[in-house]
Amino acid sequence: MRSPLTLFASNHKQQNARERLRSEEGYILSFRLLIEPESVFGQIKNNRGFRRFLLCGLQKVKSEGRMALPCPIC
Repeated sequence: MRSPLTLFASNHKQQNARERLRSEEGYILSFRLLIEPESVFGQIKNNRGFRRFLLCGLQKVKSEGRMALPCPIC
């Protein structure tokens, strides 16, 4: 069970994050973050048929991701 002080700190952080996201600047930033990567992942999933990583481990996943990505950003 979490202490009341921990709950207060957690609620305080949540409230701060909520206030930042509800500001005009936060709304613009969150809206931009939702849209920008979606087209890249949509192309990878739809056009290339890449749904999930088959290998385990960071180096193997990076290698597999490089083969799936349409541009060399890794």
